[in-house]
Amino acid sequence: MNYRLLNITTKRLEFINRAKEGINYELKPKVTKKIIVSDNSIYELHMFFRVTSDIVDNTAPFEMNLEIAGLFELVDGETKDIDSFMNNNAVSIIFPYLRSIISNVMSSMMLPPIILPIVDARSIEQEND
Repeated sequence: MNYRLLNITTKRLEFINRAKEGINYELKPKVTKKIIVSDNSIYELHMFFRVTSDIVDNTAPFEMNLEIAGLFELVDGETKDIDSFMNNNAVSIIFPYLRSIISNVMSSMMLPPIILPIVDARSIEQEND
């Protein structure tokens, strides 16, 4: 199967700083994905990064909601090949962009950077609508 990455777009970036001095926080980021079929050969992979803050439990010093999308043109593939590509290869292609945006946002705000580890594409869950 042949593919072409048509574009990568940041769809949403929201950040709310809730940090307070003297509190130890525990980040529990969540990364998910959603695959959308736009046309017969055009597929979108949306990847989401979320950190939510529970003020009572002080679980995070901030809230972040990031969504990026990669638009792919897939040619000459059977359904099982396309599913495999979008769930594995496309995630591996788009994930470094997600990591980079997160690190850049944090350092641009003069906050400690968040560097997501490299993950197995198969471990990223589907986004619940």
